Amino acid sequence: MSQPLHSFSSYRSCALSTAYTRLLLVSGIFLSLFFLTIASLHPRTSQHLPTSVTSAVHGALEKIHPSQHEKLAYTTFLAGTVASSENITANDFDLDVYFQAARLLGYHVMHKPSTRTRRGVDWVVLVTPTVPELKKERLRADGAIVVEVDPVETGDWFHPGLEKWSEVMSKLRLWQLTEYDRMLFLDTDSVLIKNIDGIWEDPGAMMVKSVREPVSPVMDDETPIPEKFLFASVPESKPEHNFPPKDSDFWHGHNYFNAGFFMLSPSTELFDHYLSIASPANASQPKFNSACPEQNLLNYAHRREGAMPWQDLAVTWNIIRASKKDIDRGAFSLHTKWWNANQDIQEFLGKELERMKGFYEGWDERRREVEGAVVPGTAMKLKRWVKKQVYEWTDVPV
Repeated sequence: MSQPLHSFSSYRSCALSTAYTRLLLVSGIFLSLFFLTIASLHPRTSQHLPTSVTSAVHGALEKIHPSQHEKLAYTTFLAGTVASSENITANDFDLDVYFQAARLLGYHVMHKPSTRTRRGVDWVVLVTPTVPELKKERLRADGAIVVEVDPVETGDWFHPGLEKWSEVMSKLRLWQLTEYDRMLFLDTDSVLIKNIDGIWEDPGAMMVKSVREPVSPVMDDETPIPEKFLFASVPESKPEHNFPPKDSDFWHGHNYFNAGFFMLSPSTELFDHYLSIASPANASQPKFNSACPEQNLLNYAHRREGAMPWQDLAVTWNIIRASKKDIDRGAFSLHTKWWNANQDIQEFLGKELERMKGFYEGWDERRREVEGAVVPGTAMKLKRWVKKQVYEWTDVPV
């Protein structure tokens, strides 16, 4: 009788050992996939992984979370026309309010804990040749991807309402950045109140098919349009509005958007189409009012009754002519100048600018210390200072 008992005990021990081994193996596989997934989604880590690994991980994730495997970017546009007209020198950063605005927006997108991207989304700043090299270097040091673009040629039709908009047509070169799947454009005079990564999942932020038989078709003197496109925005709200804004709160109604906030999918075919709309023929038979050149061109190209009607993003993503009430009730971002905002948020925006400056001063100092191989104790003190001065601040207006 002892032999069968011994055999059963050995069998049970072996079975338990095998089950334990399988459990460890499965756990190891899951842990490996987890860390590979995290690494592959992080832009600085993924570049050190084999292409086959990142491709496999992204392929598996495609069905789970479509936006995670895409090449995405937050972007803005900066011209040097305002600084030039006001005789602001290249090294005088503080007086160039639009340059400071671009830095503030970049700080919100890349660094501020409560607003920075959690998805490793690129921050791209489109600049014209009128932006001095010194300022482009500063933007790069802040962490931005700076893309220098040539001006877009205009014709006799071009009569911008303000001199500072003389280079604004260069914004159309965003559609030539086809290395990106989708981009969210924000005017430089914008600030983030909360993290806006969720906008990539907004129902209006997806590619749609062009309308085959629209009420207002593509004109004969315009180039063909793509079968699918993405252009989504929000209507322009009045200074006094509800939150969230309703149809009666929109400055020009629900069918007109402000080109200071929109999502696009780059396409050279669309870029060519826009240029065909802005051809010299538009001077004799205008298709849109050139007072707000690129804004009205885009509103025409993506008119509701046309072949590529613009899609609606949730109006809470961005509020123009904002007040403290919009922040208190949940706005994600504001289209408002930090130097000339509604009085009830002016102090808040001024503090945000100082926080941004303090952060980058600490950022630069720490980089110099690391590059200079200073003693660890000094670097640690600086790290604690940065945490105290930046990471413990809230973004709630006083």
